[in-house]
Amino acid sequence: MSFATRSSVAIALIWLLACTFVFANHGVRRQSQPHYENLRGGINGTRPAYSNPSCSYWLEEIDHQGIAPFQNDSSYEVFRNVKDFGALGDGITDDTAAINLAISQGGRCAPGSCASSTTTPALVYFPAGTYLVSASIIDYYYTTLIGNPNCLPTIKVAQNYTGSFVIDGDPYGANGLSYGATNVFWRQIRNLIIDTTSVNATTQISGIHWPTGQATSISNVVFQMNEQPGTQHWGLFIEEGSGGFLSDLVFIGGLYGANVGNQQFTSRNFTFYNCVTAINQLWDWGWTYQQMSFNNVSCGLNMSSGGVSDQAVGSVVMFDSEFNDVDIGILHAHTANAYPPAAGALILENVDFNHVGVAVQGPNGTDVPGTTSSFTVPAWAQGHAYSPSSMNFTELHGYITPNLRSPALTSNGEYYTRPKPQYGDWPVSQILSARSVGAKGDGFTDDTAALQTAITTAASQGNILFIDGGDYIVTSTLYVPAGSKIVGEVFPVILATGAFWSDINNPLPVVQVGKPGEVGQIEWSDCILSTKGPAPGAVLVQWNLASGNAPQRPSPPVPHSSAPAASLTLVPVSQIPDGQPQAPIDTVVPVSQISDGQVQAPAATARPAASVSQVSDGQPRYSSAPLGWIGQGQYGPGQPEVQGPSGMWDVHTRIGGFAGSDLSITDCPASETRNISIPPNEIDDNCVAAAASVIVTKTARNLYMENTWLWVADHDAEDPQLRQITVYAGRGLLIESNHAVWLVGTSVEHHSFYEYQFANTQDIFAGHIQTETAYYQPNPPAQIPFPAIASLSDPTFPDYCLNGSLFLDPDYILQPNELHNNCDGWGLRIVDSFNIYIYGAGHYSFFYDYNVTCAQQGYGAECQSRVVSLENSMQNVAIYGLSTVGSQSMVTWNGRDVVPAADNVAGFTNTIALFRPGQV
Repeated sequence: MSFATRSSVAIALIWLLACTFVFANHGVRRQSQPHYENLRGGINGTRPAYSNPSCSYWLEEIDHQGIAPFQNDSSYEVFRNVKDFGALGDGITDDTAAINLAISQGGRCAPGSCASSTTTPALVYFPAGTYLVSASIIDYYYTTLIGNPNCLPTIKVAQNYTGSFVIDGDPYGANGLSYGATNVFWRQIRNLIIDTTSVNATTQISGIHWPTGQATSISNVVFQMNEQPGTQHWGLFIEEGSGGFLSDLVFIGGLYGANVGNQQFTSRNFTFYNCVTAINQLWDWGWTYQQMSFNNVSCGLNMSSGGVSDQAVGSVVMFDSEFNDVDIGILHAHTANAYPPAAGALILENVDFNHVGVAVQGPNGTDVPGTTSSFTVPAWAQGHAYSPSSMNFTELHGYITPNLRSPALTSNGEYYTRPKPQYGDWPVSQILSARSVGAKGDGFTDDTAALQTAITTAASQGNILFIDGGDYIVTSTLYVPAGSKIVGEVFPVILATGAFWSDINNPLPVVQVGKPGEVGQIEWSDCILSTKGPAPGAVLVQWNLASGNAPQRPSPPVPHSSAPAASLTLVPVSQIPDGQPQAPIDTVVPVSQISDGQVQAPAATARPAASVSQVSDGQPRYSSAPLGWIGQGQYGPGQPEVQGPSGMWDVHTRIGGFAGSDLSITDCPASETRNISIPPNEIDDNCVAAAASVIVTKTARNLYMENTWLWVADHDAEDPQLRQITVYAGRGLLIESNHAVWLVGTSVEHHSFYEYQFANTQDIFAGHIQTETAYYQPNPPAQIPFPAIASLSDPTFPDYCLNGSLFLDPDYILQPNELHNNCDGWGLRIVDSFNIYIYGAGHYSFFYDYNVTCAQQGYGAECQSRVVSLENSMQNVAIYGLSTVGSQSMVTWNGRDVVPAADNVAGFTNTIALFRPGQV
């Protein structure tokens, strides 16, 4: 959950309407024609190399045995094929009612009548076909909408359509959004084409309305919109929430491809054709864009919402992207005198511009000129920047040195990515159901032995293990061997309970992925790990497996001379020959200006020419997973496989706050008074629920994690009032691996010691990462109730944190600058590590012992003193686009606070564009 919401959405929407007049009548110059053969079975390279010649898909054909054990109706269906509810998919019959019935049937958590619930999960499946709709498809809580990935089904909007959103993820009611957008969790949409071309161009309509929170995703979706002059079609509309992840989307036509505002989001692999404005950024605290491809659009990214006097966009980080045949690449509202002063931060790294009028434009005119040919921006930034040598920021507005990327994290110069495997070519005979092997998933039966048999059998036979919907009790460790492929049905829960995890001083894994020293590959998607009742010694996932390196394609030698190692020291402002400013921080090598005024990247980070395969009509290069270089599981059975990195996609931890957890509002209500003694003997041992969420150990190598949310519940998801609870879990995500971990769109919240800790590790890519400190802290402080374990590199905290006099007076109100106790857990802690690259981060502290006043705008960020710590030896560590809430210091360097929040006000948050230390 993210407590705060953007108070100026209305301002952003007003600015949106103003910006509409800027671009709405800007005629497109020529049509870029998407290649639909690249979309069938996946977008931008996600299609298996050995394609299924038919539309057969195992998910449609298997026996469906998923259950909802805490829903009282024994006839409740988890899997719903829309054709079983009357949809025809013939492109002629109106299928609206049938689709909505498939989603809603069974007493589910409906918008407007239910705040949230985990008891009624549903997977709604669309076979191949064209589904005509005349009104909105209303999405429900805890729902996954999936189309056939081998033959993407089309949702076709009828000419007589009434409504604003084709798929409405959170309908508006009399009091605003039906679900609280920051509390909408655990849902997905994937493998669909949404076609609004039959709707009049002047009618405003959006393909998907998606105000949402964590553990949500949209992937492998095509938005086909009206391209006529004056079009008012929007593809994706997000105006609120605390997301979230979006990937592998194609937008064709329309006024806006994506019209979006949210606290934070990670977006990977979007392709835009013929939009007026590809991305209209309504507002954000931080947004990460990776592998964007803009083709024949008037404006690529408009982040000028609010204008110079009220910038609504906190920060944007964009990298490994391209702009082709674009009038204005990026439009922003930031100046040295803009308000709020730290808002509007922008980082570009490794971005191609081909036939672009203006690459970057601000209120004062052109910042980066365009070109009639092509050039690459190695790195460009605007906003506040810091290094450990000074507490004073440098105002960036120009070229900077790009990160010196570790080869372990890249594939042909770009950061390695992998779409979630959907196994489109696998026959139903090679799918093994967990319930068919004997697991019950009823939330009561001990399924340890049955699940272990299912895991081992599937791996040994080369099959996919399908964990049917349900809650599976386990009472000892499950071991997942190399070669495993595991897919869940709408987030089945592995629920650990019992004496096996009772020792708080000796944590043991619930799921052990590989044994120390084991080598191989594993793919795991769409599952939740949890505990039932107290489990103070439970580590929900322990990842030991060493997997293969990111694949590389042969490429010709890079025609650049060698570059020296980064010196990472402040240098005076220098001007490159055409008058473009070079940002005065962290220069590696002098910028070499080539003859046509384009910037050439330093050799150490230049992209090989062979990896840019832009074709003449503006088609994208599909670089995320090129055919022939797809990881294991993307190929059909019996076909050659690349033993590359392992992956976790949409695998979450959820500790407390749901039916069956025995950690609910009844069991673990939040303290209502600030009078717990220290040590807090009132702490309920029955609410000490886990030692850690995920530990990636020293033996692990090459792990790709995408859209993973590690959540200790701050509220009860089944409670109609969503009342707060107090549940204790010691550690969030600990990474000790010595080689290559990718964190793409991950969030970690409400653990005691820390949310993210990178200790004695190297080669980590992370973006966007998001955290929240435990709401109860500092009462008790971070070191209670868990003892520090040296072998896990646990942080230590001052002894005075155990002094009850700090907390005993329930009426005491903090005074300005008084918060210096350093007794709260870290959002991010990096210790003795190198090659750590963070592309967008939000670290939030909304409460001081459940008192939210400290986080309110203008109060001085007094919920805790520190939130990000970098300690001991560091080399090649960089943080782009850092936003914090409620912390007086944004970054602490070896115990010294070096980035004061007060100097970096960006509205509700405090924001900097860059923190990049050198070697210590």
